Amino acid sequence: MQALRSRAFRWFPSDSLSRKGIPSLEAVKPLYNRKPVWWTRWTYPLVCVNIVVTAYACELTWNHWTELDKISAVSRTNTPTASTSTQKIDGELVEVEEKWVLRPVWQRASFALGQTLLGVALSALLLGAASRQVRRLYIITTPKALQNTPSISNPLSNKSLIVQTVHHLNGRGKVIPVSSCELRKGRGDNEVIIAPEGYTGTFWVGLDKESRIWGKEMSPWHMKQAIYQAFYGGNWSKALNKHGWVHHV
Repeated sequence: MQALRSRAFRWFPSDSLSRKGIPSLEAVKPLYNRKPVWWTRWTYPLVCVNIVVTAYACELTWNHWTELDKISAVSRTNTPTASTSTQKIDGELVEVEEKWVLRPVWQRASFALGQTLLGVALSALLLGAASRQVRRLYIITTPKALQNTPSISNPLSNKSLIVQTVHHLNGRGKVIPVSSCELRKGRGDNEVIIAPEGYTGTFWVGLDKESRIWGKEMSPWHMKQAIYQAFYGGNWSKALNKHGWVHHV
């Protein structure tokens, strides 16, 4: 059983901080924190609604997607639900039965599969986008269990970044070496992107009136300065200019 748990932990890395030697963050002041963006608070309800709607759409398609079928009265047996009409076929007036029948299996299956894929893609998009919205950032001394040989030339080599998104509770988060993180200009002047080397995806840090740096309210420009100082140390000013940030007075 222990071996199975060990393999599972290796295949599916846990975001539990206690497993990585970080018992609690209660006494640590976050570098950055803000309330979750409004739509991220509704991520799971929206995903549940999307699943229900997708399932209902597939059920309608499979059991109720029909087409009009016309059968010559010569070859039919009367049914109480069928309607009849007289049409001219090959120059002769023929009584024709009209009724709605289910479309071929391949048509219903193809359309239902398309609806399923669309629903899965929408749910993945919602969950993926919410997992990139940063709620809190902590910078701590790297736990001994995660430490590598520190670099004398880089004072930040023994520091780790803890990223908590809307999906992380207080005891969970992504632990990333600060030295492997690169900051980038965001989609606007009020956003900084964290791009960790060797990790899939990026993290989006919003800088607005809901955001706090070291527990204090600041202007977006001073927030950027504080974040760059935490990530680049004494080289923060060069990095800020290199990334094209301009102070708009």
